[in-house]
Amino acid sequence: TLKDCTPNASLAWLPVNRFDMAMKDGSYNIYNAVYAVAHALHEMLLQQVGMPPVRNRKAVVFSPWQLHPFLRNIQFKNPAGDQVNLDEKGKLDAEYDILNFWNFPEGLRLKVKLGTFSLHVPLVQQLSLSEDMIEWAIAIHQIPRSICSESCNPGFRKTPQEGKAACCFNCILCPENE
Repeated sequence: TLKDCTPNASLAWLPVNRFDMAMKDGSYNIYNAVYAVAHALHEMLLQQVGMPPVRNRKAVVFSPWQLHPFLRNIQFKNPAGDQVNLDEKGKLDAEYDILNFWNFPEGLRLKVKLGTFSLHVPLVQQLSLSEDMIEWAIAIHQIPRSICSESCNPGFRKTPQEGKAACCFNCILCPENE
């Protein structure tokens, strides 16, 4: 309560991890959906303004199905500054934040954004990652390999390992003349 606060109290004195201002995934999707509908309604109204007026019509009335075409291929920047793109099927062309959870000192549980993954940029720019910001678990000091087998040397070929991912294979000697 206010009576417990000192006159010169400041929120800056409190630990930052007490104020997780990040929006949860579900809330963020709803936030973007509301803005997408608002942008679509705006486009619908702009189109209506360009049409000749109908006699004795006092208000513009739309049916819900009329909104659908305006939700396709919509692009806008939301108030958080993120680009939002819906494709021709109305699906979200999402950009994903890559987060690392820092727990040092013990109990800190701080989410740190290390980078992004986006499909609406050129292939070589889709993944952006600040590797130097990664807080690894104890005894791990580098990025783990995403494949479980090394490339085969000349004269050897790959054979799949049963029950494992396609990137897991054994190298066996090639038969004569192969």
